[in-house]
Amino acid sequence: MNRGNNYPLVSVVVISRDRHKTLEETVQSLLALDYPPEKYEIVVIEEGDKPLPIPQTNYVFLPRQNLGLGYARNQGVKAAKGEFIAFTDDDCLVKHDWLYQIIQPMLHNPEIFGVGGATLVRGDHPIGTCEAVLGFPGGGYPRFLRAGGKIVETNLTSGCNMAYRREVFNHLEFEKRGMGRLGADDFLLSLEVSKRWKIVFNPNAIVYHLPRNNLKQIYKWFQRRRYCELLYAKIHSKKFREIFSLRRGMVPRFILGILLIVGLKLFGVLLIFIGLLIIYAPLPLRYVKELRAANAKWRSYFIMPLVKATMDIAVLISDIRALLSWSHGESEILDEYNR
Repeated sequence: MNRGNNYPLVSVVVISRDRHKTLEETVQSLLALDYPPEKYEIVVIEEGDKPLPIPQTNYVFLPRQNLGLGYARNQGVKAAKGEFIAFTDDDCLVKHDWLYQIIQPMLHNPEIFGVGGATLVRGDHPIGTCEAVLGFPGGGYPRFLRAGGKIVETNLTSGCNMAYRREVFNHLEFEKRGMGRLGADDFLLSLEVSKRWKIVFNPNAIVYHLPRNNLKQIYKWFQRRRYCELLYAKIHSKKFREIFSLRRGMVPRFILGILLIVGLKLFGVLLIFIGLLIIYAPLPLRYVKELRAANAKWRSYFIMPLVKATMDIAVLISDIRALLSWSHGESEILDEYNR
């Protein structure tokens, strides 16, 4: 594309709930984009108890009903006027050229209907840095580095950094039921789009994500994320075995170890502790490139094993809760995760 007067109209949709302060920061970063102001609009969909309009945006207020991200994103699409519709979250700051980079592959190739970008860490909090280095959200630093600066084909995009041609939404919408309520609507949409059209990942379309700054937040987010995976596996029966898979986490393997050596009492506890050290302590060595790319402080190197263990424990607990809930119905646990 000739970066002259041939800019298409783009709508940037931001979904928000209970984070008005960070939402305002996100909007300010969008207003500072290196893109003609008259060629893009910012559509804010905010759920809450009362409207708090933000200047220079197309502000849409949703009364609090806990209908989920999929429903809110669909409202954003309805309000959008652009030829392309881009999405980011209310805890992200975008790089100055983000909007051009996120639509650029579609402008050069009419066969491309969706683009995902790189989600990197915002700030230098050690826990948030570890999360991004381990690949969350949106693939984090591993996905960014694997691309090697090149645009590569994919079938997955993250709601905090993605864009689609408007034509996509003439045929598809974000899932607003089941796991779509929990935030997996972006994942589900990208899978459906990739069945019909081409999607790519552009590592040069960068947003900076506000890190989760404590282990409790990591734990809660991974429980929710895992439950979405399990719902997807249940719906697609060929992937049902994923429910019983231990490959996603290392802690579940050690839970089995606990059962085997529980009779050893204190000696067994010592063996478990040593085993956990053997498994988790080398993690920083496996992610040296990612840690360096994130300009990680020394604290991140030491805390990474604890962050990964928290992720794995959350996966295990979610596995157990999901299996128990499915014997009695899913509605209650869906409502709990969606709050």
